[in-house]
Amino acid sequence: MKYQIDGLRDLAASKYKHVVTTCWNHEDFAHSVHVAFTSTVEEVTQLREIISDILHQHFDDLKDKAEIETVVCNIPRLAFALLKRSRAKGKDGMETEEQSGSPVSPEVDRECTQCGADLISRTVGKGGRPKRIYWYCPDDCW
Repeated sequence: MKYQIDGLRDLAASKYKHVVTTCWNHEDFAHSVHVAFTSTVEEVTQLREIISDILHQHFDDLKDKAEIETVVCNIPRLAFALLKRSRAKGKDGMETEEQSGSPVSPEVDRECTQCGADLISRTVGKGGRPKRIYWYCPDDCW
């Protein structure tokens, strides 16, 4: 890009991530969530992903804060992002490596509870994110 906007965007996201990783419980966090979700274009997702990660990770501590409840309830995209994040398990409902805190080995024998077929694993991870292993039935029976 002519004016290095992408570089500035990446720098801003990096600095924001550093701050909210350590200051997610600050009283201005909810306001920053509102600004990020209402003032960035749809295609630019870095800040929204950082926010979704932080809210998901610290939800037990943040859920009772009125300002967090207000911002989540008033921004449908944020509520949906948190819903997707909370349901980010494999099709079989088993925890991923990121959720359980322990590695999930693709070598483990797993069977479909419906048809008994051996489950197939798919590893997903990009952009420095932790890899997730999803298990699914080759017969797509559930």
